[in-house]
Amino acid sequence: MGWRGTPGYSSTVPVNPVPLTGASNTTSLSLAVNDTIDFNYAFPFNGTNGTLEFWIDPDTSGPSTHGDHDVFWTRTSGGDRDRFNISINGNTHGLSMDYRDSTYFGIQHGVISTPTNSIPDGVWTFVAIVKSGDNWSVYLNGSSSPVSTSSTPSENYPTSIGWTIDGRQICGCSSGSIAGLLDEVRLSDVALTPRSFWILSLRPPRPSPGALPCWVPACCC
Repeated sequence: MGWRGTPGYSSTVPVNPVPLTGASNTTSLSLAVNDTIDFNYAFPFNGTNGTLEFWIDPDTSGPSTHGDHDVFWTRTSGGDRDRFNISINGNTHGLSMDYRDSTYFGIQHGVISTPTNSIPDGVWTFVAIVKSGDNWSVYLNGSSSPVSTSSTPSENYPTSIGWTIDGRQICGCSSGSIAGLLDEVRLSDVALTPRSFWILSLRPPRPSPGALPCWVPACCC
C-alpha cells in the first residue's frame, strides 16, 4: 500500500460498531482532491464474480473534466486503458461505472449507473456493487433489492494488477478526483447476496466464503 497527497482520518463514521463483525469503528478515511491510496493486488471485478462494498460521504464540489469524481480507479500507473472507474457524478449525484478494456486501444464500455440523487453530497450512503458473470447490480443503504442492474460483454475485461482509492489523476488524462469521507471498504471475490453485506449482517457473525476484508482507515489487507 502507498499513498500520494495527504489522506487523513475523521472521527465522523457511518456506523459503530461494524454490524458484520462487531468491531469498533471510530475513524473514517478523509480525502481531499488529489489524495490517492494505492494497492498492489487485483481488483475483484477482474475475475468472474466479485463484490465491492463501502460507505461514502462525498464532496463533489471540486473540479472535474467530465463531471464525474473518481472513487476507485484500477490502475496505479499512467494511461487510460485496462481499468475500471467507479465514480460519483457531481451533476446527478449518482454512481457511475465504466471500464476501458485490455486491448491495445482500450475501448471504453459503460457498465452501470444509479438514479439521480441516489448518492448525495454530505450524507453517508452504503454502496454494494455485485458482479455475477456478466451481470451487475448496485444496492444502496441496506435494500435487499438492487437500485440498478445491467449486463456487459464478457470479452476483454480489465486485467491490470493494482488499484487505487481516488486515483484518476494518475492517468494524466483529465481531472476528476473525489473528496470527502470513505469507510469500511470490503472486496470479495464472490457475488455476495444482500444477507452477507456489511450493513445487513445484523445477525451473529459468520464468514463469507471468498471475502477479502479491507478496512478503512486501517486500509488495507
